[in-house]
Amino acid sequence: MTTYESISTDITNLFASFDKYVNMYETNTWLNSVSIEELKNGFKLGKLIEDSVRNLQLKQCTNTFFSVLNAWWKQKSRTKVYSVDFFLKACDNLLTKFFQKNIPIQTLDNAIRMYTSLFPRERFEKVISRLILMSASHTQIIDYTIANKDNIDIQFLQCRLLLTNWLQECECGRIENVKGVISNMFLSYKLQSTLPLLVTILTVNIENEAPVTNIILENLYMKMEDRSVLSKQFWLSLFRYVDRQRLSKVCLRYNEFLIKLFDFIIYIGCMMNYIPHNSEMKWMGDPETSICPNLMYEDLVKVVKFLYRDHLDLGRYIDLRIAEAKKGLNVKLWNQLMSDIVV
Repeated sequence: MTTYESISTDITNLFASFDKYVNMYETNTWLNSVSIEELKNGFKLGKLIEDSVRNLQLKQCTNTFFSVLNAWWKQKSRTKVYSVDFFLKACDNLLTKFFQKNIPIQTLDNAIRMYTSLFPRERFEKVISRLILMSASHTQIIDYTIANKDNIDIQFLQCRLLLTNWLQECECGRIENVKGVISNMFLSYKLQSTLPLLVTILTVNIENEAPVTNIILENLYMKMEDRSVLSKQFWLSLFRYVDRQRLSKVCLRYNEFLIKLFDFIIYIGCMMNYIPHNSEMKWMGDPETSICPNLMYEDLVKVVKFLYRDHLDLGRYIDLRIAEAKKGLNVKLWNQLMSDIVV
């Protein structure tokens, strides 16, 4: 083996060590069932990472190394970048995970023993001090949230955290996992509870949120274009359980969503008949032809009326779409709809 080949192999092995470390750090499943041997290997790997970074600093080639490492990771679909300081505290990061997760006390005890066998007691005490400060901060946040629950939008906070978590997964090269989770949330029996969350996520403003919002929109558009009875639960959930203020924001932010929403409203409206119901005449879905006969005329009115009044641009768009609909079927329904939403 030539000197060049030897150096190349060493660098590749070092890259693999960094990759193994971050995957171990980012994954929690191994914590509950980790063996003493695995603990030992984990902290030995962390020590290797720390020593490697210090050695790079001595040789003044830290920036070059991490530039190449991050480019190598990018080829593996990883875009999340950790700082040099993060790797200098590789073993601290591992130990912290054992304190932050609900794991058997014996496992935590083994982790502490392994850590203190590698580092001085003073370093261990610094880790504990940081954890205490973090714990106090988290307690204050929880106490504040509970005390102000009537003034804080808990669902919005939940969605922001969910979006942040999914973005981190994408940055770590696990975008396929995120796609699987989001696709699973579009299963019919889950939509009543999951669709309001997914629509809310589309209203959250976070830098570079596109990797996740694009996945959500792709799944949404597939459902919105489906003209089979399989889409029934989706539309019932959208009209009855999604917050209308957030629905309005999504319509304003994503023009294609707005177009597809009114494509459906006009489509479903054309399948309604004016028939007797409970001793009065009402617009009802035809069970013979409608893909969603349970969706009532009143459901359409509530959503369209809110959108019409919520923003001038949406009002103008609705005027155009209803005027267009009047050129087709059910002119009487569209006249009544306009009358009902401007009252």
